[in-house]
Amino acid sequence: MAQTTPPLVPGNRIRIRTLMEMGFLGERLDGTVERISGDTVVVVPRAGGERQSLLLDPETELFVSAGRRTSITRGAVIGALVGSVGAGALALFSERECSDATPERCAPAHRTDDVQQSALVIGVGTLSGAILGGLVRHEVWKRLPVLPKVLPGGGFGFSFAF
Repeated sequence: MAQTTPPLVPGNRIRIRTLMEMGFLGERLDGTVERISGDTVVVVPRAGGERQSLLLDPETELFVSAGRRTSITRGAVIGALVGSVGAGALALFSERECSDATPERCAPAHRTDDVQQSALVIGVGTLSGAILGGLVRHEVWKRLPVLPKVLPGGGFGFSFAF
């Protein structure tokens, strides 16, 4: 399922970063688009404060919010990894000693118990990770390129590509 980049329209949440000298990123501004006029965007900052009118040029990185998502799969994978480490530690520290005095401790039935305990620990880790991943939401940002545009009469301006 291909995801399209949302359009830049008033009301959308955006993130703007400007490139500084030597390619370093400058300040980041997160906010809501109030209006668009040519190559200028008026943004109401998320953190509050005065509206900011920003001139967009090729040195500007512009991102539009594509919504909030959960990380169920990522959480499940991380949980499975943590559970695997826990299961490995459990197996390592609960090593059974086999000796002539206690041969029943080395029986295959005890090894089956170890495998079942490890599977349980991994399963609990996976389930816990999936639940936590489902509870944590994060914003997904899609980049909009800001392209130079030749104006009638030979001047330059900028436009948005969708």
